[in-house]
Amino acid sequence: MFGKKKAKKAVAEPVVELTPFQKAAQERATLKPFENSQYWVCGDYAIHYRVDKTAGKEKGKVFVLHGFWMNTMFYDELVEKLNAEGYTVYRADMPSFGYSTRETKGIDYVPTKDVIAKMIADLDDGKGFILYGHSMGGSVAMEVALLAPKHVKALVLNAPMFMRNSTDAQAERFTQDRMVNLLTLEAKLIQKLDKAIKLFIYVMGWDKDYAKSFDAKRFTAPFADPDAGESLGFFTGHVKKPDVKTLKNIKAPVQYVAGSRDLFVSKGASKKIRKALPKGTDYRVIKGAGHCFPQAQTDLAV
Repeated sequence: MFGKKKAKKAVAEPVVELTPFQKAAQERATLKPFENSQYWVCGDYAIHYRVDKTAGKEKGKVFVLHGFWMNTMFYDELVEKLNAEGYTVYRADMPSFGYSTRETKGIDYVPTKDVIAKMIADLDDGKGFILYGHSMGGSVAMEVALLAPKHVKALVLNAPMFMRNSTDAQAERFTQDRMVNLLTLEAKLIQKLDKAIKLFIYVMGWDKDYAKSFDAKRFTAPFADPDAGESLGFFTGHVKKPDVKTLKNIKAPVQYVAGSRDLFVSKGASKKIRKALPKGTDYRVIKGAGHCFPQAQTDLAV
């Protein structure tokens, strides 16, 4: 009865083998592009983000989403403004952009809206975020507001723009070797076109002094990633726009800010988005501003 009990053999924990994409996500999360760089990792995705804390008493937290081809550096000026006003700012590189995971063929694909919605839910300290979205980022922000209503307490849309709905055929075409090679070459060329980038920035914001002094590397640096071209093709082949019929269901108060000289969002497209948003949306126009007023006209941006 009181004899020694036989010791149970220890059962070894099963070894979970990471997929190549999961390994790549773990490795990417060790990078440090900026002093305040952090990574949110989930499955095949490692999303690069930065937190800029206000020096004074915090009024709230803002989460900003950039537009197509852009990255966290797009918001340098606006972050400075919001910090001075008492807001801590979280800025993320969306999948396939900046220093986040570059989506390529074979990845366990998750739509951008779902990635960002889960990320915001995980990072929320319970007080919620004021969610900013510029251009394509505005399109994503609208969907995130629907997917994570408990974590989005207000929505600010700066020159929001809907992407088109890609088809399966387009997804296939944009990931074919020929297209990948072409886009990879394009990504390499972009890194050498400083003058063209400055012209692009001017047309985006209509501010000569700003464009002249703009450091093109804020735009071009992330294109040094070897998968930069391929991932842009993958993203373009998989992107979807929001279902406009659902946008009236956004619970957070919405502010829509437009530039009167925006060459990228037509008046018709802007009107369609405004009509789809909830009743009571605060609509404002910055006179003389272009598409990228959060950069060039930061002092006027809301």
